[in-house]
Amino acid sequence: MDGPDGRLRTSGLLRYTQDLAAQHSEALGYDRAWYAGRGLTWLVRAAEVKVLGAIPYGVQLLGTTRVVGFRRVWSRRESSFSLDGEGVAVVRIDWVLLDRRGAPTRIPFEFETFF
Repeated sequence: MDGPDGRLRTSGLLRYTQDLAAQHSEALGYDRAWYAGRGLTWLVRAAEVKVLGAIPYGVQLLGTTRVVGFRRVWSRRESSFSLDGEGVAVVRIDWVLLDRRGAPTRIPFEFETFF
């Protein structure tokens, strides 16, 4: 996940973002088993990555995430990462919810309570 310059690659930052989103969902009661039981999965439709500062590989980053919008079948999530109190990256991802067939499906009504 690190490049030849010893810095975190964008692909590594995207993995952190995905993990952070999963942890946030799990904390609200929507874990992998919940999605699997309903035949649902999220697919990344688009990503915007802003690297604001160098991120050395192997450092401990602080990440926060929040859902900033959603409509019928998609959700936009923004995640921010900081190192020693300084913002080093912001990632915005548009996710599309898919059903068992792999077709876009409506976001469950109950998500409105949390997101």
